[in-house]
Amino acid sequence: MMINKSRFADGFIYFDDDKVDEAVRESLRINLSLNENLAPKNTMLIRKPIRIISKAMIDDRKLVPSCTSFPCIYKYKDATKNIDFEKPIFGPSVVYVIEAEVFGANKPLTFIRMGEKPLRL
Repeated sequence: MMINKSRFADGFIYFDDDKVDEAVRESLRINLSLNENLAPKNTMLIRKPIRIISKAMIDDRKLVPSCTSFPCIYKYKDATKNIDFEKPIFGPSVVYVIEAEVFGANKPLTFIRMGEKPLRL
């Protein structure tokens, strides 16, 4: 994960938000054959550009309402899409919610991906 190395030396994990976002977008582009705008290079599987719906970078300085200390339960809800997602996390984590229009699906599909740094002992 992309962290602020000077703060890590002090025992804290602070994500570099821009570097994390760049790495996630690059991973999506490589693994899903997307262009710079996250649009598919061919439309055989993914029909339209991937949309990043939500992102949370939960580290030693930024927590979310459901995570005020570690371990905690990360929660993401979207009543319009009937999504009620909960997952325990044990240390700093990055969460991305993306939406894709996939061939054969009659509506956009939502995917939630997490990257987690294990709890320091």
